[in-house]
Amino acid sequence: MKNKPLILASSSVYRQQLLRRLRVPFTAVSPDIDETPRKGEVPRVYALRMAEEKAQAVSRGDGEIVIAGDTTVAV
Repeated sequence: MKNKPLILASSSVYRQQLLRRLRVPFTAVSPDIDETPRKGEVPRVYALRMAEEKAQAVSRGDGEIVIAGDTTVAV
């Protein structure tokens, strides 16, 4: 059985280092999306939307596995 390609939807050096430490083969692709929060959007919803949009932006639809995430800080 052939392993599915793993795509990291991030240009984050930290996230890439995490996968390298696990010795997981992957390709990092920087998602080109608008990261502007929507009016009234709460941080939790914003972070989830960003992760979903990043995954969709880099997905080729070839059965690959896409890892995407987003971090936001709210005070």
